[in-house]
Amino acid sequence: MKRNTALILYAYVSAQAIRKLSEIVLPLVPAAEAKKVLNTKRKETVLVSLAGKYLLREGLLRLDLDPNLIKEIRYNEHRRPIIEHDFDFNISHSGNLVACALSKHTKIGVDLERIKPYRDSHLHAFFDDREREMILQAKDHHETFYDLWTRKEAVLKADGRGLTLTRKKLRFEGNLAVIENDDNWELHSLAIDERYAANLAVIPGRIQKFILEEFRLPDWEE
Repeated sequence: MKRNTALILYAYVSAQAIRKLSEIVLPLVPAAEAKKVLNTKRKETVLVSLAGKYLLREGLLRLDLDPNLIKEIRYNEHRRPIIEHDFDFNISHSGNLVACALSKHTKIGVDLERIKPYRDSHLHAFFDDREREMILQAKDHHETFYDLWTRKEAVLKADGRGLTLTRKKLRFEGNLAVIENDDNWELHSLAIDERYAANLAVIPGRIQKFILEEFRLPDWEE
């Protein structure tokens, strides 16, 4: 991948894959990360966490990077997963869908959410008056809610400061986002599945080519 590229791999995960994913992924990640996964009580969370790491390893191979870099995953002070190397990555999941975005050319953030009824409390907590009006007047207000939600989340994840920044102080100008008059981010909607909203955030002008690809996990039926 010679051009400035962002790679986004996504996969649908079956519950039957959890044993095989555990066998493959857990030996590849740091001991603390493996322990964190094993201590997670919800089977669904374990499954998508393992699948995200599997996609990360595949993405490293696609970028001609050492797949063993997955052993160097750590978390910054805001709990964003990072690997100290000449690339960035981000993982998101919702339902049985998992996505991993990687690039050698930009910090990157990805977020996806299954479109479903939302809570009124979220509408008021995370959106300003203009955004709430946009959502409520939209033909499909659930779709608009989650499109705006994933745009915000993708930017916060790319920035790396996460929830220490308030979503309400994130302003959109077309496909650009500005956080508290600080940094600009370029947003791209990802057409993964009509049942989901998904967005990607990158540094403006850094990426010339976006590769969005479904990665089919092997058939690991029990």
